[in-house]
Amino acid sequence: MVLNFFSKKSNKQIFGLDIGTYNTKLMSFAGGEPVVSSFVVAPTPANTFSAGLISDEKALSQFVGQQIAGVDVEDELSVILGISGKGMIAKKIDIPEMDDHMIPEFVEIEAEQELFYNRDEMELDYEILEGLNLNKPEAKSLFVVTVLKTVVESYNKILDQNAIQCEILDTNFGALFNAFEFNHTLDESKNYMLLDIGRTTTNLIVVVKNQVVFARNINLGGDFFNSLIQKKMSVDYSMAEDLKVSASKGGEAPQDVVSLIKSELNKDFMEELISPYELYNGLFPEEPVNEIYITGGGSQTAGLMSEIESVFSCQTHFLNPFKNIKFPSDLKKYKEEHKMISSVLVGLSLRSLE
Repeated sequence: MVLNFFSKKSNKQIFGLDIGTYNTKLMSFAGGEPVVSSFVVAPTPANTFSAGLISDEKALSQFVGQQIAGVDVEDELSVILGISGKGMIAKKIDIPEMDDHMIPEFVEIEAEQELFYNRDEMELDYEILEGLNLNKPEAKSLFVVTVLKTVVESYNKILDQNAIQCEILDTNFGALFNAFEFNHTLDESKNYMLLDIGRTTTNLIVVVKNQVVFARNINLGGDFFNSLIQKKMSVDYSMAEDLKVSASKGGEAPQDVVSLIKSELNKDFMEELISPYELYNGLFPEEPVNEIYITGGGSQTAGLMSEIESVFSCQTHFLNPFKNIKFPSDLKKYKEEHKMISSVLVGLSLRSLE
């Protein structure tokens, strides 16, 4: 999936940059091939994000600068940056059949009506969806993404203060699909749901006929489990996180914690997740999901995969973004250690090969 926010052609070495609320990651490929040449991962400073938006530009800028300080580049560092969360909306809209050159102006008008932003407040891009209006030959379907300019500006400040050139501004939705498409053979007769379960948010996309037709950013992630464990077990947040991780990795967690996660918390999590799926079903009643792929640190929570498979009655798999990515010997330690948190990073970095 290619959403060309500010796309510029370049022959320079370009890094994928994923600034998350919990981890920040930077990766590049060598020689125009999917061979990792640089990989950096570090915990994002606490309190630099609030409600999905950058809240401390100075601290985040200093942190990003520290992470790129050791990266070996001859010229100005160039990145493909992914954004997600509050201030971004992605949805399918239908428009009357018209020549392609007429679409941009029409989309701007529709976006203002359907996405609730004024045109001068947002950056906008779209893709034409194929094969989704077979019973409506007079219409076209578009997948439209809008991002508030204030959100774009906040990220640009972080980059500008570190002399970083943004070659492409992309969405985490698009990056997630890129990583999936590159590492798995897609069957056009199947519909896929991808869930990237992070610390505070979950990116959900649905792929129909090998194209993203539905996307939602859900304020739900690993912190959901930590908060409930903290409350129900009367422990502090750090201990709740340790108990969850230990239970999920088969460590020495108390059996009552394991039972709590598997029998109660996973069900609570799924109750929150089912609403966007029902919305998708309402929009695409004839396109049920056939397979589910999950990724992100929260995807490894004890028993969660089985619960997802049970609720949606679909085969569920882990998405391995490094399946078709090569690592040199000195970087191979990252391949297994960070594969579950790197799907967006891989999807961003892959755009440097286009």
